[in-house]
Amino acid sequence: AVVMRPGAAVAYRGCELSHWREPAPPGSYRQVFLHYVEEGGPYAGLRNDGREALGTASVRGPADHDEQAGHTPPTPGVA
Repeated sequence: AVVMRPGAAVAYRGCELSHWREPAPPGSYRQVFLHYVEEGGPYAGLRNDGREALGTASVRGPADHDEQAGHTPPTPGVA
């Protein structure tokens, strides 16, 4: 488990580490997700979510990359 203080950040390889967050009371937190792919890595084709550039129209729905990569999202609360 990672316990964080206000203003803290954590970076991890999400495809290699099961991760989730427990529900929090409404208004008690803010979060930002930044997703990266390695140049030449197995997900390099997902750079910019498959779009030519950021700020252009989406080409697929949310979390499609999990199914395309053969990943099953983790069950919250199960390690």
